[in-house]
Amino acid sequence: MRRFLGARPLGVWIALLAMVVCLVMGVGGQALSLLSWDLAVRLGLQENRTNDANLLERVLAHMEWGTCAADIVAVLPLWLLGFVGVACRRHWGAVAAMMAAACWVYAFFDYSLDRYSLTVRGGLAEWERFSGMVRGFALMGLAPAALVIWGLGANMDRFAVSRPPAGDGSSESGR
Repeated sequence: MRRFLGARPLGVWIALLAMVVCLVMGVGGQALSLLSWDLAVRLGLQENRTNDANLLERVLAHMEWGTCAADIVAVLPLWLLGFVGVACRRHWGAVAAMMAAACWVYAFFDYSLDRYSLTVRGGLAEWERFSGMVRGFALMGLAPAALVIWGLGANMDRFAVSRPPAGDGSSESGR
């Protein structure tokens, strides 16, 4: 266990922990939204109802549902591949984790700018209506994704080093 723990610097541990937060909080919330949109709205994970009388509410709900589906289809495999790869100190894991984190950084800015530009600048709603959800997304998605990028980016040299093939007889326990 000591060999496993000592082989990774603090930035990699921060990235691994942030990936777990993204998988549980972010992807878990997106998966719940796909399974039961009404439950996700009641829990505060989504803000717009698909059966609302307001056309803007329904349009934004359908846009958010599409984002949830894209996160599950495209970003979830990257998060899982990245977590396994980073835990095993493989360069492809660091690349996959950075790609997933970059997707969520982009999604945050797209989400917040969409809410602002489509609704506030268009005069359809007040910013206060969306500001709480944008702040929540920043805590659940943007902050952990930024920690993944920072933690792996600061320690990318650890993943660039080629590792000896398994079973070459150079293990420490054999001496």
